[in-house]
Amino acid sequence: MSDPFEGALYRRAIADRLYILVYPMTFGKARLVVGDEMSIYNGFCYKDPARAIEAAKVWDGESDPLDGWHRNPFTHRRRENGDPATEVYRE
Repeated sequence: MSDPFEGALYRRAIADRLYILVYPMTFGKARLVVGDEMSIYNGFCYKDPARAIEAAKVWDGESDPLDGWHRNPFTHRRRENGDPATEVYRE
């Protein structure tokens, strides 16, 4: 059986069958997500994979993770340079 999280840079179980994961993206970016073996329920894009992993280590999977994310494709929120003061909603 193959690993459903193959390619993840970081993985941490937070509940029964629920995980915090960091996946690489193109151009050196990363996506921090919460999900299970079949689905992703929420995610945040970071320009720096190391920052995404740092956030993943302390994120509870429910509230917003550590500052530094610049896009949440699930809620359509964006933050210029990861700054919460610049948060906008854009579809």
